[in-house]
Amino acid sequence: MNILCIIFFLVFKAVFYGTVNVVQTFTPVPKKGEKGKENLIERLVNFLILQIEGPIPMSIDLVKLDNFAVDFIDGSITPSYTTHLEITKGSMKGLSSDPSARADYKIEGTIDQSATIKSAGQMNPLNAMQSAKVDFSLKDFKLPPVSPYSAKYAGYKIADGKLHLDLKYQVENSTFSGDNKIVVEQLKLGDQVDSADATNLPVALAVTLLTGADGNITLQVPVSGNVKSPEFDFGKTFTSSITGSMEELNAAQSEASKDSSTSSTMTDSDDIKGEEVRYIEFEFGLSKLSEQATKKLDALAKFLTESSALKLGIEGTAVRHKDQAQIAEKQAEQEKTSSEQGAAKDRPVDDKQLVMLALTRANEVKKYLIQKGKIAETRIQLKPLKILALTAEAYGRVELHLSAQ
Repeated sequence: MNILCIIFFLVFKAVFYGTVNVVQTFTPVPKKGEKGKENLIERLVNFLILQIEGPIPMSIDLVKLDNFAVDFIDGSITPSYTTHLEITKGSMKGLSSDPSARADYKIEGTIDQSATIKSAGQMNPLNAMQSAKVDFSLKDFKLPPVSPYSAKYAGYKIADGKLHLDLKYQVENSTFSGDNKIVVEQLKLGDQVDSADATNLPVALAVTLLTGADGNITLQVPVSGNVKSPEFDFGKTFTSSITGSMEELNAAQSEASKDSSTSSTMTDSDDIKGEEVRYIEFEFGLSKLSEQATKKLDALAKFLTESSALKLGIEGTAVRHKDQAQIAEKQAEQEKTSSEQGAAKDRPVDDKQLVMLALTRANEVKKYLIQKGKIAETRIQLKPLKILALTAEAYGRVELHLSAQ
């Protein structure tokens, strides 16, 4: 949460545990069988920690950082990730060992000489989990360099895109609250990577569904919790908040993580609220679109217009016994004499007629979306037809499936 803490952590990690060999330079060579001694830098750091946390009160009026730079290398991932952080301006006023004291801090800097960071707030680094206020912003962070992480955990490299963050955190009496605005600008996934650690979720589809008409992914993620609670974990809290925010998005987004189908609540229209848009229903034996079906398709067309990177698969179906019975009855009604009616009604309906019904239903949906919904024909694909066994459903249907183009 505290950018200063993060910076100092990276510095000490790089100096004492990373690629810089300062520690080795100042480390005395132990004799055979002798336990290694603390080096000069470690003794100095431990002394400073003792003075700040120990019985001797300590205060510092002003701490300034000018043109402070650190290189961070994460060798735990392959290929390794390297980034360069520069703090062009940094200051902290009123630093004290008094737990009730609050220091004002400001930081400005860059990451990899392109992204900019700014942070300001009040805190006591020795007691930040009791009371603190932090505002942090990150602008124009290029995402392709973090491909080692996305490849491992998402199964895709990143070809293009930028990250922007506006984070606001506050801790008061151990109660933590925060608001995070996350914008991913013009994200383009690169090559798919075979990774044992990658999620099983349809990542490409999820990215497409989350992308707005402006080409950006925008998330507003609130977080909260009690830092003294044994169950409190900032990472889990943040992840849970993102999950909750995604569940509140329109239906296509939530449904995408399950089966790549369209949504159950595509619109707030009272006419179709609570119904599943991913099914377009038909009377058994018929292929004519009902008024309710056209309302669903209007909502779907609007969604597809706003999500231009999506394409739609249409799967026509027919139910063997129920559609068969209605087709047979319709055939009987078309006969002229009563004797012929009985013969027609008893005449078996073969699978060719069911296949034709399923195809006609799918084509009716496709035609409506193209002609009425103004959706490009290249974005719509007919999927293999399906003849279903006996079902408890009251209607026949066409099933819709979304995917990324």
